[in-house]
Amino acid sequence: MERKRIYISHGFRLCTHLCGSICVHFEDIKDAEYEGISNRPDAAILSYPVITSGEFAHRDSFCALFGENPPAEKLEYMSLEKQVNDTTPPCFLWQTVTDNTVPVENSYLMAEALRRQGISSAHHVFSSGKHGLSLANEAWANGEYGETDTMEQINRTVQCIKEGKLPLPEEVRQQILDAFDYDEEKGKEALKQNIPNKEAAIWPVLADEWLKGIFAIRK
Repeated sequence: MERKRIYISHGFRLCTHLCGSICVHFEDIKDAEYEGISNRPDAAILSYPVITSGEFAHRDSFCALFGENPPAEKLEYMSLEKQVNDTTPPCFLWQTVTDNTVPVENSYLMAEALRRQGISSAHHVFSSGKHGLSLANEAWANGEYGETDTMEQINRTVQCIKEGKLPLPEEVRQQILDAFDYDEEKGKEALKQNIPNKEAAIWPVLADEWLKGIFAIRK
């Protein structure tokens, strides 16, 4: 079977927007070294994604991209639901109604834009769960959080920034330190609060079946 290139967003908010951006702006990515090689994903899985720069925007994401007062044309370009066309790849979207960070309308706007263009898509909205549910799979729903390697690496990186071992512009340095003012006990408590319900934890099964369908994968 031909290998498929599937972009999956899951985690940091700008990463979800980046994956979505590649779906609608892949023709704008220019690199002479890779001329002739398509940047178009075969499919994308967008988990609680940042999509719009409009009424339901996650403003911090767009401030991180463009600063406090971004030009209107850049906001328009990066409002992904407005850039969907008939070359946009198939997309699977999921989110929770109670997402307290990125309004659930983001995924609705993208799903509607895909529908209007006749792009194959799936859109699942679950009744509860915070933004940033890690893998939000069955193991996570059962309290099995896995190893702490990733958090350990993040903590070491933040510590290096605090100690000045990783040079960064002061504005960026402060943003990172503010974002990762991490306390281990608070972090454990946050994990407990982020456990998705069984309803949301079914999303990987739904995504798997959807991928099999669009690529006509047979067992």
